[in-house]
Amino acid sequence: MKENVKKQSLGGGISIFTDKDHVFGTDAILLADFADAQSSKKCVDLGTGCGIIPLLWCRKEKPSHIDGVDIQPSATYLSGLGVAENNLESRLFIHEGDLCEIEKILQIGSYDLVTCNPPYKAINDGVISPNERRAIARHEIKCNLEDVVKAASLLLNTGGRFCMCHRPSRLVDAMYLMRKHNIEPKRLCFVHQRDNTEPNLFLIEGKKASSPFLTVMPPIYIENENGEFSDRIKEIMGEYYLQTRGE
Repeated sequence: MKENVKKQSLGGGISIFTDKDHVFGTDAILLADFADAQSSKKCVDLGTGCGIIPLLWCRKEKPSHIDGVDIQPSATYLSGLGVAENNLESRLFIHEGDLCEIEKILQIGSYDLVTCNPPYKAINDGVISPNERRAIARHEIKCNLEDVVKAASLLLNTGGRFCMCHRPSRLVDAMYLMRKHNIEPKRLCFVHQRDNTEPNLFLIEGKKASSPFLTVMPPIYIENENGEFSDRIKEIMGEYYLQTRGE
């Protein structure tokens, strides 16, 4: 195992490996829950990083087939460690490759669910980290939002679902690109740090080749009035919340 790699329990008998460049945040945990993968048979997580979303799904028995794709060897190394540590070789499959050429990696039109927690920042948005790994994770260097939506559309079967999180400033772009690539927005949820604050994240689900109808769900608040995790966040985090408290 490489230096600076840390092992952490996610609860449910599942562990994850991270390093200083490939970590995960609340947004990935929220997306994994929002996607509700248990209702799908074959799923893929694009830009999987250390494998946080697939590994969270693996705390439960379904889905039975999960693929994770990332362009960075350092990321697929960590997610591969997670596969081996948790004995998931027959269920979780990690692929190193470019989602802009997804048809060379995975079978198109064969997935019930595609997820992605994409780079949030455009090339001209803020200072790009001199650390290449962090820069790729945060800025649209290797792929942009349309690349992600196009790849999802190629992978999904008819009626398959695409779930993504992003910053509210990109909501119009996301919905426009989803419709452009035949994914109809169906569910939308805004995430706020606490009550009486503007949302800092949205979660969206679309269905391939579906009819128009959008449901706006109740918002999620990360913190309560005391600055602690809200009951909703504790519920979403599940056993992982207890692990962070050492319980």
